[in-house]
This record gives sequence, structure tokens and C-alpha cells, in this order.
Amino acid sequence: MKTKLILDKICRIDNEEINRREYIRLDKNEGFIKFSNKFLEKCKTIITSDFLNSYPQPYMLRNALAKYLGINENELYLGSGSDAVIKSVFEIIIDPGDEVILPTPNYAMYYVYSELFQAKIKKINYSNLTLSVNVDEIISQITSKTKIIFISNPNSPVGDLITESNLLKIIKVAEKKGVIVFIDEAYYPFSNFTMIKYFRKFDNIIISRTFSKAFSLASVRLGYVIAQSKIIEYFKKVRPIYEINSFAEKMGILILKELSFEKIYSDFIKIKRYVISRLKKLNIDFIDTQANFIHLKIDVAKQKDLMNYMFENKIILKKTGNKNFLDDYIRISISNRNNMEMFLNKLGDFANEK
Repeated sequence: MKTKLILDKICRIDNEEINRREYIRLDKNEGFIKFSNKFLEKCKTIITSDFLNSYPQPYMLRNALAKYLGINENELYLGSGSDAVIKSVFEIIIDPGDEVILPTPNYAMYYVYSELFQAKIKKINYSNLTLSVNVDEIISQITSKTKIIFISNPNSPVGDLITESNLLKIIKVAEKKGVIVFIDEAYYPFSNFTMIKYFRKFDNIIISRTFSKAFSLASVRLGYVIAQSKIIEYFKKVRPIYEINSFAEKMGILILKELSFEKIYSDFIKIKRYVISRLKKLNIDFIDTQANFIHLKIDVAKQKDLMNYMFENKIILKKTGNKNFLDDYIRISISNRNNMEMFLNKLGDFANEK
């Protein structure tokens, strides 16, 4: 079978084959919201015969989301999760041999799509000491072949936040050189920080967000981008016939009626403060972040034992870093209050046993 030669060079890791819904999931930064029975009953009303046998109507969610964000509909594009949105960016912007600048470590799909579309990645490595990236180094790497700079803000898996002034510094230099700055705000509003007020001022900004994290709708696979209307027109050119499915359309509309960014941030901060207070009582060192996770300092020799112990108790954890980067840490997603209580109790038990 004849396929693209580049595919032979791309390695993908299969998703794990366990029923994750049977566990407390603190490994993938899924949302922290514990939905009420009242909300779940409203979800059930979505499923009707006409809903199942008709095609999606993305414009309905687009209208609702534009009003929610206070922007125009032609400044908004929906996609099937952040993955689809990011892939669309590569389809719009990248030709083989083009350069992309990527602070590293970062979201895995940036690397996958860079390989798939045969872009050259210029990695700007995070400091293991400061857990930050050098903004001046990002700027210094811009060349005539640079097409786009990907900034995850807050970053995952690190959890830091590049400040407004530093982002503007990058954006202004990039604008002069015709380079797009893609700002991935998947973890807004956990940081309560956004660059949305600048997208009309600069014609080289694309902001992406997802419903998977703060809105706790990971199963829905729903993301979106905010940009000037002329950029959104390019997204429309590469879109599938329907950008999102009907379930995403309806669930997106419903969640917008139920939650505000302000409430999400307020509720999240309460849970996070509780977790931090318990960790201090347990005398466990940690690194706080601007996202919905915390890095726990666990001796490397004990990390596997801890993860196995938690797994046996129906709790899934994830290693934070790799060799020479955050290798002393395990990343803990912030879940709802009940889940965090169960995890912290087991963490205390483990510490006492060891």
C-alpha cells in the first residue's frame, strides 16, 4: 500500500485500554466539576428522535458562544476539540519546510502535527530551575522561514504563565515579521488570565480554548478559536462539512447557560486552596501552578510504588516530567472536593506506610 512517506517516521502511543470512568482520574487534567442531578436531567432532554437523525447545526452554538464572549460571530470558529483546531492551523499556515517555534515541553499534538505537515520545530526549552521559558530566546529564533509561534498559556505540563507584557513583546516583533502567534488558553480560566482583549488590535493573534478543562466537558470534544474575521475565513476553507457534532452543539449551549468563567474560577480556587492546605499538613512538598494541576515532589524511587498504590485504590496518577526535567515530581489534576479528599486520605496512608 502506498502512503505518505512521512507517516513511516511518525510514532503514536495508543490510548490506554482501561475503563477510566471506574477510577478517580487525576492524570489528564480533566475538569473538576461534579455535575448535579438537575443538570444531568437537562442533558437527557437533548436526546430526541429529531436530534439523532438530523445533521448538526453549529451556527446555534456559534451564536450563543459569541454572545457569551462578547465578540462577533465572524470572529469565532468551532472545532472538534483543541486537536482539530490545531490541525486546522497547520492546514492553513504550514508548508513543508516552514519553521514553527515551540516552547518545550508542550502539548503533544503540536509535535505530531509538525511532523505530519513536515514543519521544522525550533524548540525553546524550559528551564528546570525556574520552570519558565526565555521570552527573548523565543524572539531571537524568529527567521524568514518562521510561520507561527505556539504559546500554551498556562503551559501544560509545566503550569507557568507568560505575562501580558512578555506576550505583547513577542506579538509585536512577530507582527512586524508576518508571523502568527497562536495562544493556547486551554487552561483559562484556572489562571484568570486571557489575551482576548488584544485579538482585534493585532492581526497576527489566534487564541484557542476548549470546553474539556474548565467546563468539564472532555467527552464532548469541543474547542474554538478567536481571531480577526479574515483569519476565521481561512479556517472555514479547511473545515469539514460540519465542524462539530450535534451533541457538542447542544451541550455547549447548555453549559453556557449554566456556568460563567467567574463562577468556574471561584469554585476552582476554593478546592485548590483546600488541596494545598492538606498537602502542607502532610508535609509534602509541591509546586503550585497557574493551571488545574499541582506537581507533588515524590522521591523517584517511590514514584512507581505510589502510582501503583493509588491505582489499586482506583485513583490514576501521571508522572510529571522526564529525565532531567521535573523528574522528582508527579502531576496531580485538581478534581472535585470529594475526589480530592479521597486522594489526599490515601496519600496520607501511603506516607505513613512508607
